[in-house]
Amino acid sequence: MVKTPANHPQEPVAVDPGVETCATCHATTVTEWEQSKHGEQQLACTTCHQPIPRLSVLNTVKELC
Repeated sequence: MVKTPANHPQEPVAVDPGVETCATCHATTVTEWEQSKHGEQQLACTTCHQPIPRLSVLNTVKELC
């Protein structure tokens, strides 16, 4: 089970499909995205990932990529 970090916002965060929103908490992941084929194509994080909870829209990595 994933434990919520102590510094997690108490109030809901606005859902914005922009990468900048994800980078607020996931800077390393966004840096990796920028260097990937997904970043080259400017695919938003929410193309494949639901903002909260951390669940993939698709069931498996094979389906996802």
